[in-house]
Amino acid sequence: ASPASLRKIFTVQAFVVNRSSRTRRLTLVVPNKTKADGVSEWLSKSQKGGDGKIDVHMDDDEFLRRYEDVEKREASIVCLENNVELSPLPPNSCQAVNIHFIAVKGHMHRVERVQVYDRDSRHKMEVVNVLEVYVEDKGGS
Repeated sequence: ASPASLRKIFTVQAFVVNRSSRTRRLTLVVPNKTKADGVSEWLSKSQKGGDGKIDVHMDDDEFLRRYEDVEKREASIVCLENNVELSPLPPNSCQAVNIHFIAVKGHMHRVERVQVYDRDSRHKMEVVNVLEVYVEDKGGS
């Protein structure tokens, strides 16, 4: 396999097994981390005064700490297909599916979770710590 490079599309192959006794119609959902997730959390944790109103004055150290927390959550790897529908999987069968990503920052990245959604039963299962990938940053950005 070729290495994952900065700002180049790369492919990850997911291997799905149906160990149940019935045919499954599954969708893989790969959520992307977004900066907005961190910003909304940051705003919800804003300092509040005694009257319940948001205090717009925050010391510099606290502001920088919170800003750094938001920046750490910024999307650094983006899944190009967030909902991948698999063909019907008969009992005791498997299917391999290619999922494409692009890295917008170099170095080590993690896909923390993927949801497996059963389109018939509407049941969701969350798979965690799915993938770690090292992205070569040949440009030194």
